Amino acid sequence: MAFRSTRRSSSTRRTLIGSDRWPFDRPRLSASSSARHHGSGWSVIRGLSFGYYFKIAAEKGVFAPRDAQVFLQQDFNDCRPHAGGNWTKCTQKVGDKFAEYPQFNPWVYSFNVLLPVVDLYQEKNWVPMQKEVRFDLGGARLIIPPWGTNALVLTELVFGWVASLLAIAAFSGLVKTD
Repeated sequence: MAFRSTRRSSSTRRTLIGSDRWPFDRPRLSASSSARHHGSGWSVIRGLSFGYYFKIAAEKGVFAPRDAQVFLQQDFNDCRPHAGGNWTKCTQKVGDKFAEYPQFNPWVYSFNVLLPVVDLYQEKNWVPMQKEVRFDLGGARLIIPPWGTNALVLTELVFGWVASLLAIAAFSGLVKTD
């Protein structure tokens, strides 16, 4: 270690470690400190909580197909929000015509956004619309503004990239464990 290479006595090393003069005293990011603050299951908990929100938002009709040909097709007029429809439940309204399009799954969508290197085809096929979401949460009414769902998707995406880069740094040895 650095202590042995300086050839100083143990009392001198202890004094220098406690002072600002120690030349090797710099803050280091370690995998254990990173895990305490960002890891240790928090990505799973965030994925589940965002998934629960996406489930509620899908029930409120916030998500729509990303494909413009599907979105504008006349056969799916009953699925449009202005007609009282919900794109995520379109198969129930129009039958097998919409069954060819990948069905929306809020949990898979959440993990698809959270894990940027894994493509589960939910983010490619479904997109949140600019729509206000209102729901009850433990007796309190919570209102998410029209831009709120997009902000949550962006937040989860950024967190996913940061967590992925930290994990890659930890696994490749760029971040030292103590």
